[in-house]
Amino acid sequence: MQPFELIKPFEPFKLLTLLLQYKHLLPSDFHPDSRVWIYQSDRLFTEPEQIEIDELLHQFTNSWTSHGAKVKGFGKLFFNQFVVLLADETASGVSGCSTDSSVRLIKEIENKYKADLFNRQNLAFFTGENIIQIPLSKLNEAISNNLINTETSYFNNVVLSKKELEKKWIVPLKNSWLQNKVQ
Repeated sequence: MQPFELIKPFEPFKLLTLLLQYKHLLPSDFHPDSRVWIYQSDRLFTEPEQIEIDELLHQFTNSWTSHGAKVKGFGKLFFNQFVVLLADETASGVSGCSTDSSVRLIKEIENKYKADLFNRQNLAFFTGENIIQIPLSKLNEAISNNLINTETSYFNNVVLSKKELEKKWIVPLKNSWLQNKVQ
């Protein structure tokens, strides 16, 4: 019988990689060019809220239509504060009316749970163990105070496709559009 080996703690970059796993939760049968919308909450949702929100998203995407045609949709709450919607337009396109219906859903979630999901000036960063939010106007101050740096993982909520969601949603600040804002 061999003695048990001590399990070494994760190295920081391995822990970061482990904590930021989400791609396996995305539908594998959606085209890489599927459209994506990300809504970042100004707060974490509680566990009961998370369950309810995921159910609302499931119900919505199961009945999502565009000009009477079923939209192949997916919705899920990620990291307890990011509502992610996908629409695979290879089967049917997403019209303005169907996009409006998704925005109505997000507003319903916003109102029901008293959370702000439309403030694009709030930036989210992963700082080791926590997701923090910093107003865009305070970005350089946060860098000056060593709260974040150009290597800090940033949630790039302006991604437009599933392919970008998989490769460019969580990136070091230096690899995002924010790099141009850093002084």
